[in-house]
Amino acid sequence: MQFKTINRGDGKVHFVEFGLSLIDTSAKLEQLSEVSGLNQEETYQKSLYEELNVIEVLTDQEILISLYHYPLVDRRIDIHKDDPSVVFRDYDLHIAGHYHGGQIRIPLLGARMVPEAYYENNGFFPPRDRVSGFWEYDGLNQYVSRGLGSSNAIGFLNFRLFNTPEINLLTLERK
Repeated sequence: MQFKTINRGDGKVHFVEFGLSLIDTSAKLEQLSEVSGLNQEETYQKSLYEELNVIEVLTDQEILISLYHYPLVDRRIDIHKDDPSVVFRDYDLHIAGHYHGGQIRIPLLGARMVPEAYYENNGFFPPRDRVSGFWEYDGLNQYVSRGLGSSNAIGFLNFRLFNTPEINLLTLERK
């Protein structure tokens, strides 16, 4: 799934793949409109950008949720916001996984490692409040699920230790 809209009463919830949401769809549509005789790939791109174009201007009754395998650590958010080649949107929520809650945890101390290049120490001893659950940074609300599986980022550590798997149910409520 790259983009999906769910209608609820007078509002809409838009789910978008994070990487795709960084594209300036209006600019891409303008570029494609200048091409005569679109090939099959360009026709698909045009259709996708037309569908995505609804997130360019959202009303107060619409919610934008980005989905991505990777959580967005603070440094990465700053990089995206400072990059003029991307459009960092006003997401209502970002949902991710990848960390598995630290996968290997030590009771009372928490996660010892997450596979994250943006953290100091290459993910060893990550911030306790960022390996799973809800947090906010610079206006972006984010939820990271521990999920059900494990990572094989380090081959011999393809298991969970003191880390209960989870299936999440998130409830959206009006403010």
